[in-house]
Amino acid sequence: MWKLTKINKFTALSVALVVFVLVTLTCGILGVLAYMKEPYTTRQVTLYSYTKSTEYRVYASVKPIDIYGRSEVVEVTSDLPLYLSLVKALNITYTYSVSGVKPHGNFKVTTSLRHPDGWSIKYLEYSSEFVNRVSENVSLDIPSVLDYMGNLSREIGQKLSYFEVVLDAVVNAKISVGSTERDDVTQHSLVLRVDLVKNRVELSGNQSLTTPVEEKRTIYEEQSIFGLSVQSARLVFTLASSTGIVGALALGY
Repeated sequence: MWKLTKINKFTALSVALVVFVLVTLTCGILGVLAYMKEPYTTRQVTLYSYTKSTEYRVYASVKPIDIYGRSEVVEVTSDLPLYLSLVKALNITYTYSVSGVKPHGNFKVTTSLRHPDGWSIKYLEYSSEFVNRVSENVSLDIPSVLDYMGNLSREIGQKLSYFEVVLDAVVNAKISVGSTERDDVTQHSLVLRVDLVKNRVELSGNQSLTTPVEEKRTIYEEQSIFGLSVQSARLVFTLASSTGIVGALALGY
């Protein structure tokens, strides 16, 4: 009887040891799998997106000659030579628009005359409020501008060789995105070089600018494994594996 009891006890301990070993191995494997998997995945969500467009278009009133097709108005581009002696006036149109949203706010277009020595003087300025888009026209009578800059140069004892007409547009817009309103500032400059020596009016700078604007947010999503979050699975399988090891060692002793 004593021998049978001893055998049964040994068998029970052996079974328990096997169970602990199996639990340890199984939980160890599951724990490794849990640690191999990232607890979170990320994805980008676009909160808002729109595109701003600004453009200058320059037209010159000229004496009609054959090289301009006898036209009295020509559009000035960087590819077209514009001879100063033929120019009566310049008309510059500035436009601003935004796709996807409806902006509102205020804008200012400033025309300055810049001397070769680096100083400049404000010649024209216009500002106003706007809704949805901006379209502003600046007209320059070239003989008057030449007389004005020539007089300033004579006051400092210099003979004028060239100067620059600098147009600078600043738009302070409020743009509604969803339930919020954000401030958005856009600045665009264009330079017209008036060269008396070369008898040219030349464009410098980008006549058109397109600026995409967007804001994104990173979303973290919790991953799961075997019906548990990865973080919970790591904890559970680590504890279970540790318990199995402790139990197996206790039974072994």
